[in-house]
Amino acid sequence: MKLSIETKSLLAELFLVISHSESQLNVAREILSSQVYFDPLKLFNLLTSTSFITTTQITEFLNNNSVPHSPHEVFTLVSNWGREGRLDFNDFLRLLAPSRLPCQVKCDLELGLARVFQKELDLVRRVESLRTQISNMPGFNMPGLFASVGKEFILEEDIRVFVKEVTGRWDDVAPAMQRMDKDRDGKVSYSEFVQMMMPTQPYYQLGNQSTEKLSDKYRESLKPSPYVIHRSLSRSPSKSRKEIQSSTKQLVNAFREQIAFDKELETIRQELALRSDFTIPDLYKFFSAGKKLVSQLKLEKGFRRLKVFSTPYELDLLFKHYDRDQDKQLSKSDFQDILNPRMPKYSQVLNTKRPSQRFSEETKSTLHKLFRTLLDMELTAENLRKKLHFSITNLPEVFERIDQGGKGYITVEDLRNILQENGILPTERDLLALAARYDRSQSGHISYKEFSQELRPYNIL
Repeated sequence: MKLSIETKSLLAELFLVISHSESQLNVAREILSSQVYFDPLKLFNLLTSTSFITTTQITEFLNNNSVPHSPHEVFTLVSNWGREGRLDFNDFLRLLAPSRLPCQVKCDLELGLARVFQKELDLVRRVESLRTQISNMPGFNMPGLFASVGKEFILEEDIRVFVKEVTGRWDDVAPAMQRMDKDRDGKVSYSEFVQMMMPTQPYYQLGNQSTEKLSDKYRESLKPSPYVIHRSLSRSPSKSRKEIQSSTKQLVNAFREQIAFDKELETIRQELALRSDFTIPDLYKFFSAGKKLVSQLKLEKGFRRLKVFSTPYELDLLFKHYDRDQDKQLSKSDFQDILNPRMPKYSQVLNTKRPSQRFSEETKSTLHKLFRTLLDMELTAENLRKKLHFSITNLPEVFERIDQGGKGYITVEDLRNILQENGILPTERDLLALAARYDRSQSGHISYKEFSQELRPYNIL
């Protein structure tokens, strides 16, 4: 569908807003970096005492310096420069680095940092509004939007010509180019363009924040359900508190490893979602060879074409986890579980693309990485289950320890609390992924049966 003049006008306005706001932001950066006592590390330590800065810490700093903001804007600011809802020192340096030589203006360091944040939030506010307007336009589609500006990639000259054709103005678009060109290769790829265009959806925050950002299903799990048969678990007097604490600690360490693998897998899912030649239906056809279901033999053959070499044991573990009805065949729905990104904005990009029928070598390489990670993840999970099977002999008591309030089931909030008690601050995406691994019925809570089944090794030997 051809893009309307109104949609093109909004896109041109977006480019101009980014350029103008980025120029103002650079002035604030230059003022800050020109200070005699400017030291990025000291400013970093001003905001945090750990190795990263959270949205909560930035919010506190903004409040102390009377900078207007909303939680969504702070979240977007952090998402623009960092990962997993936080900024490390390198992210912080990129945020502060001016793109031109510093000017000779003096100011207080803390005030200067506040001005940088203020200008960044101004940019976030205006860009987010335009992103939302563009994505809500009739006939909106990301490939068409990209093609209206460039071809295989977008150059600075492409943006300049596009803005001139739509607005009649020859404005400086170099700051917009610098903002979008994340890898600094002098061009904007399709994935970089998508990241710039998609409205930010803060459906997860750092673990110590409100559960209001949880998906509806899991937020409802915080309420007692009239449909849940509460299991009464009697605590054995022979199990000491110390033993229960030790077992719970072992389980939390297993949670930590599962979260780390889930993060790695989600990163690759997102990378695939941004590839213009990848769709899940295409991959399903790749493995199924036109049939309705994918057997282990078909999956193994597909793996070989992707140069993923797996053992029968690894394939068996993968099927036991993702084959929901345990018929030894993977359906389209099972493939969705494996490949669909958990973040809505990436899922939306992936599921609105048209099939391409053919994968590039780069996409095949990414698929190789995803399936190799997936197999390693299931193998590690099975080894963890075996270790816990022989070391935790008081599983009902551990379940009760996590189930705060004696509801008879575990919620996302229970998982958050037990992780935080043991020094782990999960994002809500971490929590949702962890809960999904145990919540096989997709009910929004974890029963004792589901909990014990996930921790039971598939193969004891």
